[in-house]
Formats: sequence, structure tokens, C-alpha cells
Amino acid sequence: MDILKGLQAFVATAECGSFSSAARSLGIAPSVVTARVNQIEEALSAKLFIRSTRSVVPTESGLRHLRHAREIVSEIDELIHSFGENSEFEEYLKIKVPSAMSYAFLGDILHEFCNANPKIRMEVIVADGTMNPTTRGFDLTFGAFPLSFEAVRDEEICRFERFLCATPDYLRSHGIPRHPRDLVHHNCLNFSLTGNTWTFETNTGPISIEIRPRFGSNDSFLVLRGALRGAGIALASSYSVAEHFQSGRLVRVLENFNIPSMWIKATFPERKKSPAVRHLVKFVREAMNPVPPWECQDVIPGRI
Repeated sequence: MDILKGLQAFVATAECGSFSSAARSLGIAPSVVTARVNQIEEALSAKLFIRSTRSVVPTESGLRHLRHAREIVSEIDELIHSFGENSEFEEYLKIKVPSAMSYAFLGDILHEFCNANPKIRMEVIVADGTMNPTTRGFDLTFGAFPLSFEAVRDEEICRFERFLCATPDYLRSHGIPRHPRDLVHHNCLNFSLTGNTWTFETNTGPISIEIRPRFGSNDSFLVLRGALRGAGIALASSYSVAEHFQSGRLVRVLENFNIPSMWIKATFPERKKSPAVRHLVKFVREAMNPVPPWECQDVIPGRI
């Protein structure tokens, strides 16, 4: 029995919900998929699916084995593809990136990747919010929200900090908050996709403040523009505000109350990670480590 082919059939059947759909995704006959799944069940001495005329549903045992099987199949696929690491890539990639990331640094990195790989064709969709690459037709998405999807793999790229910020003029006019609870007396500008709760880290534990935004938007760049125009206090990512801290247009607010950091992540369908996608993820990671682009000029946040 070919263990790898059996595991591929098991994973494909669990993801597709039927032997016939799994067969189409693997390019083989349904009878072959059924036979391979039967062989894996026999080897594991476990029933992996509940079979009916309408669907094939994983058993509890099947669900327990599924994640490990996916990891094995993915790792072997990557090992096989790695032998072609030095080959020239020729592929079409559809990618989703958040607006603020694309404007701040990621757009430049993607252009550099295309210049280094002239046979790559790339379509980049700029959109905020988390999207399932499998259901939305993306080969790869970038983002930072701590969400995951079935049969989708996340890879951490780079950590980034978040700060509260405002213009010096706004703070002179409205006062300087000394504690997170003082924010209820200020104009808060909010990136709506993160919700209306701002959480801060202290020596005695986290503090969560429910804000009532004066201005909110699902576009983080638009929220930042409001802060730059003196409209209020915004919660912004370090890559968005680094140059404005350096110029003095924005200063950091509540510096003694840290906001939990986040990770920029690459997300892609677990079973469709092509050599070009793998190469691009590696390219982006190397471009952002050990020092991310927004810290390359020794930017020190302004404070007040």
C-alpha cells in the first residue's frame, strides 16, 4: 500500500465530503479513492468515515487523525517541491492584501518579487478583513487577524506593535489622557473590523475599555487620515505610523499602557500550496526579518 496516496485520499475525501468530489480533485477514479481510504482504515484499524448515499462524514476517529494527516501530506508536498527551489517560476497568483499593509510596505515587496521572477503573473486584491482563501479563490492572503479556516494553513511572517496616537494639536486642545478610562472623554477613531473594545497590558493585568467611536471605518488608512487631520485618537499599527512618529505629525498616547502586539500572517489553502506561493512567502518573510521595513530608519515613536 502507498501510504502517501492513501493519506491524500483520506484528506481529500474529508475536505470534499464525497469520494467522487475527492476523485475529481485528485484526478483519479472514485473507486481508486474508495480503495485507498479503505486501505488506510485497515492500516489504522479505525473507521474514518460514516458513509451514506448522500455524503461521507468523518467519524470522531477520523477527525482526530485528519489534522496530522494534513500535516504529513503538506510536509511531503513541500519536500518534493523543494527540489525545484532554484527553478524559474511560471505561474498566475491571485493574492489578497490589506490596504494599510499594501501602502506601507507589502506593495513594494510584491513588486520586487515580480521583478525577480519575470514569469510570475500576479493579481493583487486590496481589501481589509479576513477572507477564506479556499472559498474566495485566492492562492494566498496576507493579514493579521487571529482567525483560521478548515483546510487552510497560516504561517507567521513578522510581529508588529500597535499604538494609540494623535496630533500634538489635538492633545493641546482636548487634553492628554493619563489612563485608558480617560478615553471616554476623547474623540476615538476606530478601525471597525477590530471591534469597539481596546485592550491594554499593565503590571496588574489587562484593562479593556469599551469605546464609543467618534469616527469608524473598515478602512484603516481612512482612520489614520483622520488622526493626521487632528480629528482624535486612533489605534494604529506600527507600520502605518512609523514615518508620522518620525516627522512629529503624530505622537504616542498612553505610552505606559501597552497594547497587545499582533502577527502578520500568510494564509493559503493547505493542499494547494504551489512552489510559487511557497517561494513568495519565503521572499516576504526574508524581506521583513530580522528588521521590518518600517523600522529600518531607526524610527523612535514620539511620546506625550
